[in-house]
Amino acid sequence: MTKDHQKFAKFLYIWLDVSDYDRMSYETLELIFRYVNGGEAVFNAASLAKELGSPLIKIHSTNSTYGLNFVYATAYQYLADSSKWDYTKLPIVLKPQMLKQLYRGVTAAWYFTQSERANEQFEALKSGSIDADYSCYFEMTYGLWDAFKLQYTLPHGSPEEDLEISRLCSRLTTFLQSVECFKWFEMSTMINYVGKYSQLYDNILEALDAAERNKRHCHPGFSEFSHARQLFFATWTYIIFKTTPWPTQYEGRFEVFRKEP
Repeated sequence: MTKDHQKFAKFLYIWLDVSDYDRMSYETLELIFRYVNGGEAVFNAASLAKELGSPLIKIHSTNSTYGLNFVYATAYQYLADSSKWDYTKLPIVLKPQMLKQLYRGVTAAWYFTQSERANEQFEALKSGSIDADYSCYFEMTYGLWDAFKLQYTLPHGSPEEDLEISRLCSRLTTFLQSVECFKWFEMSTMINYVGKYSQLYDNILEALDAAERNKRHCHPGFSEFSHARQLFFATWTYIIFKTTPWPTQYEGRFEVFRKEP
């Protein structure tokens, strides 16, 4: 397997997780491979996925859609358990599993800042279009939330892994501290406010709790990331307090803002 193929395989297995959705959509597969390929589309992403994952990965197709998942439940279980193993003994394509949430978060941050699909979805939301294609939006949003809710236990890995943690956390910190994250913030706000989805409250509070518990983490990169998400989600909490008829179960959490002008 070439180094390029190894990189594609790593991200394929990072996202191919049937605990999050029934199967990976072809649109999501194309998007992930585009990210790995520096923003350029990959010719026949399904064929490449089959080459990288056969015989463990199955590609389902209908008249208009494709989807991917594992042929055997044991193959998925092997992948899920690999995040708990000794990093130094993992196959090279599975080493990123221990940092899966961070890798997914960075991929999703790229999607909301540089993907043309996200730009089109954002414009459709602002125009009130009900026929827009929102494929990939939810998968990428879940990827961000998983990263922002992460309460990290530093694994006993290698210096290489420690450096990778710093790199990934730095990219997520930059995302939260820049105007680049506003697109995701606005899209999430519009979708959840219009649909009256209270899950937005839960996600924000869970992310804020995780940030507060990890501000003094022993890994400096993860600690800095936690400080950035604490500020971001505390601000978002304040916005919700001022703009929504929040459910009564959140009343105590928002009490601190009553003294604000």
